[in-house]
Amino acid sequence: MIDFLKTLPRPTATYHTKPYPAISPTRPELSLKGKNILITGGATGIGLAITTALATASASNIHILARTAGPLLSTKASLEALYPPTIIHAHTGSISSPQDIARVLDEAGDIDILVLSAGRSQPIAPTAAIPPEELRADFELNVLANMSLISAYLARPAKAERTIIHISTGGAYMSGMGTAGYGASKLAMSKLMSDIHIEALPHAGTAQGVRAFTFHPAVAFTQMAADVFGLGKDDLEWDDRRAANLPGQFVVWLASPEADFVRGRFLWAHWDVEELKAKKHTIEANSNLLTMKPEIAGLTD
Repeated sequence: MIDFLKTLPRPTATYHTKPYPAISPTRPELSLKGKNILITGGATGIGLAITTALATASASNIHILARTAGPLLSTKASLEALYPPTIIHAHTGSISSPQDIARVLDEAGDIDILVLSAGRSQPIAPTAAIPPEELRADFELNVLANMSLISAYLARPAKAERTIIHISTGGAYMSGMGTAGYGASKLAMSKLMSDIHIEALPHAGTAQGVRAFTFHPAVAFTQMAADVFGLGKDDLEWDDRRAANLPGQFVVWLASPEADFVRGRFLWAHWDVEELKAKKHTIEANSNLLTMKPEIAGLTD
């Protein structure tokens, strides 16, 4: 599967499977010092890698919202020991609960960056055989719960431009993987993120402005890979030798002004950001590039 992903059309010649200097959270240009960040599902898997990268980039406060207290408190203790300048706030709760959302937003205060990493997938099954309750659960968490959090977040007064980063999946593009509910729900959420971007354009650069991004993170060994696909640590040549540092550091780059020209696009963490930056004017000139809009140039009469 990993080799197949490398064959898909992409805007950069380079396809990364591990971190590289341009997205390093130690770059002064990518510093998150002074930033207050909320991440869902940030205590395990790819979410944990993102939280770690945010702390490495010197974020002042990181609020993690997760359902399970054990991993949450363990992550808080380990990261605060490694990154003393960063305060990790542990919030037990679910984005499916409006009460939990309201409580966490009250406790977190003015959030500069919201990272949507929590997600779920139905067990592998042919599309027509997916149990309705499993399909419903995918959409309830991956779409409705995320939108409830975004709506509550954006309804609050803002002192500065805000950033929302949604972790999607390359599976939103592909069929025949046995996880159609997961892919379809992630695709739906990616479309909503695109709309949020479009609606924020008139306010760009103001306190009401919203920087919206969605991206495919990596092929990493996570608990979902084990539980849903039944894969083990040695079953695939995972990106970054089974870690998820690539998407973690890619989020740090997205949070920086360097990524402003790709706001509202659907990106892959594998794509080289220096090559993307070299194509900045081309990307900015065509609102259909790197989005889910149809590109039919050359096909019309």
